[in-house]
Amino acid sequence: MTANLPSRPLALLLVDSDPIFRLGLVTVLGDVADRPAIDQTATQDGALARLGQQGFDIILVALNQDPDWLNFCQTLRSSYPNLPLLILGTAPSQQAAAQAVGAQGFCVKGIAVGELVGAIRQVVGGATYVAPTHSSCRCRRP
Repeated sequence: MTANLPSRPLALLLVDSDPIFRLGLVTVLGDVADRPAIDQTATQDGALARLGQQGFDIILVALNQDPDWLNFCQTLRSSYPNLPLLILGTAPSQQAAAQAVGAQGFCVKGIAVGELVGAIRQVVGGATYVAPTHSSCRCRRP
């Protein structure tokens, strides 16, 4: 584990337009030992509203077919520069763009739950996660 993790459960904001994916992720993350407190929204506007109302330790943005996700991530980085951003992409080819907008982590959807939990913890703790070409993540210290 990384020493920078808060002693309380992590506060996580999940942004994805797919309600089934959100439900699944909330369910599996609810089964981990330190059960993060998860808020979720389907829209970029919903995410910005929630970020303005409460503090989060990390935001997970899941990419779908929305062509505006790069602008949204750039808005997040400029408005919340200290908030760790982990992007869940649909293809490994999105990794370079995720890094270009300042995301501290990138994983391809379909990653093993344990690997995703590790990625979340590492990004919150200050590490950078980058995904190899297969559906998983690897940790890389800045």
